[in-house]
Amino acid sequence: MEDRTKLIIASIRKLQSRGAKPNIRKILAKTHPSDMALVLQGLDPEERYEVFLMEESFARRANVMSYLDESLQKELIELSSREDILKILSHMDSDDAADLLGILPEEESKEFLSSMVRKDSEEVAELMGYAEDSAGGLMSSEYLAVNQNLSVAEAVAALQSNGDQGTISFYLYVINDHGQLVGVVSLKQLLLSSKSSKLKELMYKDVISVHVNAHQEDVAATVERYDFLALPVVDGNNNLVGVITVDDVIDVIREEAEEDFLAMGRAGWGVEESVIDHVKARFPWVILSFLGGVTCFLIIFSNRPHVADFSPLWYLASLLPLLLSLGATTGGQAAAVSVGHVRSGRLEFKRVGNYLLGEVAIGLVLGSILALAVFGLGFWLTGVLIISLYFAAATLFSVVWAVSMGGGIPVALDRLGIDPTIGSVPLFTTLADISSVLILFLVYQLIW
Repeated sequence: MEDRTKLIIASIRKLQSRGAKPNIRKILAKTHPSDMALVLQGLDPEERYEVFLMEESFARRANVMSYLDESLQKELIELSSREDILKILSHMDSDDAADLLGILPEEESKEFLSSMVRKDSEEVAELMGYAEDSAGGLMSSEYLAVNQNLSVAEAVAALQSNGDQGTISFYLYVINDHGQLVGVVSLKQLLLSSKSSKLKELMYKDVISVHVNAHQEDVAATVERYDFLALPVVDGNNNLVGVITVDDVIDVIREEAEEDFLAMGRAGWGVEESVIDHVKARFPWVILSFLGGVTCFLIIFSNRPHVADFSPLWYLASLLPLLLSLGATTGGQAAAVSVGHVRSGRLEFKRVGNYLLGEVAIGLVLGSILALAVFGLGFWLTGVLIISLYFAAATLFSVVWAVSMGGGIPVALDRLGIDPTIGSVPLFTTLADISSVLILFLVYQLIW
């Protein structure tokens, strides 16, 4: 969280304790909606809704709402009255309104749609019909398209008459009599051209566009490749159906980067999932790590001296690669999710305790499953209960500790002002290896 955001939160809390609501409203009025979303994110739930209601208008609330994460949007919607929700929706862009209704239960979203102004509800319902990760799910239906036969003067007049409707983009899209996209004119080019010139004489005809069903990754790649500020969306007949602006694409790039980061860390789903969901997502990769560790275990164990009184240290040597492998994988997954939390700004100080407890719970579930498997492996190979229990206990402690460290190190580095993306992996790897060896010998000393 930025220092400015922390300062605003502290000021709001101080003024709230004094009951100085007019002063809070002055602060809110001077704060950009995007910054206001960060402020709301940093407040407690009961504080959040109270401050949200202090926003001076429903237009302002709608603007702030569009910058919030889905979880906070849902929280505020559940606390708001039906009348307030409808007013907020009426001030939202159609694409933002569609996203907001999309997080609600189907029946509830239908009720709100039926209560909205017919024109607005039709636009929102159409956008909700597209896949969330498609160009149709990203686009806004609020755009200005003009006929190619208009003059520059007529096009400027159309821009001026539509300016208060929020339909002005960075480009003027040109269509034919059938509504098909045939060209594009930049606003700069429009203003510098002769008023009598026809748009079809000025427009750039080789328009780069995306199909309404194109995946959001393809949309982001197109915008990035051509450095567009906006991108037209067309259907199968090349009819212009919407426009995607660069701010929507930035959101896509951020989401895809987070997903790639989690995938690279073999952490599976996002940071908002439950303990069971995380276990399900992480488990396939843990199994792969387990099989690799078991292979190393069998290689070392099969080369032990075939005498009755061989040293128990052979058991330690056999188990160590398995513990190192499982610790690196489970802890690495936890670190990837933790870094994702920190980078997205979702992990506030007051939530750290609950988050770390969640990671410990994940470690206990994974560790228990793996400990049971290692116990079976040990008993099958040795037939000795105490040795099998030793294997299981070392595995459980090692996995739980690795997951706890993986989740905690990025948070600690962030609190110290160190970039957790850079420092987490080498620090965790070093500590995880040392911990696995210590746990291995500690359990050995306790049992033998």
